[in-house]
Amino acid sequence: MSFVLCYGCYEIFLKVHFQRHSALTHKGQDHRTRLNKSSYRVFGLALLHFRKGHMVTSTALREPRSEKVVVVNEVNEQLSSSSAVILTEYRGLKVKELEELRRGLAAAGGNYKIYKNTLVKRAAESHGLESLFGLLEGPTGVTFVDGDLAQVAKVLKEFSKGHPNLVIKGGVVGSSFVDAKQTAALADLPSREQMYAMLAGALAAPMVQFAGLLKAVPQKFAYALSALIQSKEGDEGK
Repeated sequence: MSFVLCYGCYEIFLKVHFQRHSALTHKGQDHRTRLNKSSYRVFGLALLHFRKGHMVTSTALREPRSEKVVVVNEVNEQLSSSSAVILTEYRGLKVKELEELRRGLAAAGGNYKIYKNTLVKRAAESHGLESLFGLLEGPTGVTFVDGDLAQVAKVLKEFSKGHPNLVIKGGVVGSSFVDAKQTAALADLPSREQMYAMLAGALAAPMVQFAGLLKAVPQKFAYALSALIQSKEGDEGK
């Protein structure tokens, strides 16, 4: 707004100043003193004109504010729909390398985004994730995880081995903060499919035993019922 004020006043000042300068020069008068007085008077009138609300602020200067709101809202939505967030430093990575990383993460269920740290902090604060503030320094990429956390962490870890400029900083899983070492350790966890297989294997033996027990119950019930009938028939024969 201050820029619009200065520019608008300056524009009015120059216009009136040169109009008066031309008029006085044409008349051949000694106009230096009169120009100085009139210049200050014009500048003061321009300020008064602005205060009365006749000057309109440029919409181009208001656009960055609306853009910031859009970005903060986008980060808020990503945080709401993600099960985890991992922050990395990407200083020195080329555009092609970042695109390669994005593709790999997308296949694993991750979404790699780059925002201004201040805007991410605003969104994180609204979600109670102030623990991320210390990581939001320097060029920082944000990986939103809505798929397999272990697979996403593995993609980041493997990519960092071939591209040392990618540095894993840490993040949050749910609402719990994890540092760089803990984040890297997530890559060593079994994938979701592997965990399902392990769980199914752990339940397989008890389920077989339970199925055998269910099969044995009616058999034993049948034997007991048969014995009871034979006992009743023997009593009647006596």
